[in-house]
Amino acid sequence: MASGKAYVLQIVLPEGKYSAVTSNKNIQTLVRYSDEAIQVQAPNLEKRYIESKNYAADILSIPAQLNVVQEIQSGNVSTNHLALYGGLNLSFESEGMSTIIDVNGNRVLNMEFKKEKKHFDLLPGKYTFVYRMNRAKASMKSMSIDFEIKSGQEKALTIL
Repeated sequence: MASGKAYVLQIVLPEGKYSAVTSNKNIQTLVRYSDEAIQVQAPNLEKRYIESKNYAADILSIPAQLNVVQEIQSGNVSTNHLALYGGLNLSFESEGMSTIIDVNGNRVLNMEFKKEKKHFDLLPGKYTFVYRMNRAKASMKSMSIDFEIKSGQEKALTIL
């Protein structure tokens, strides 16, 4: 190497691919290396990553699937096949506040609502919808509805 000249070194690193496969086109995946976020990836796309056992995927569904360990191997595709989501259709006849809780007691979604209709895609499972109308001033006036989301099916709840 001569002094004062720039040289380009080509380094070939082993690469593999990762994909989150789902029929729901709105689900994004946050790909992390160790604890650092490196990419937000759309569903059903294969993206290249350097070979390592230190990847994790946070699948940004409702509820989120966090810290799904991924090993990327050279020449292979690491894939997460996500369950077929179910739909929750909510009809509100008045204003209030609500939360959806999963079977493990984790809050999945908090929201304020008005007289409106909302739709959410949820992973299959058992949930509890807890709500309180704005006109009810005490937390003991909160109501709850247990429901189950099944893969590929719609569930409708009307809140009066």
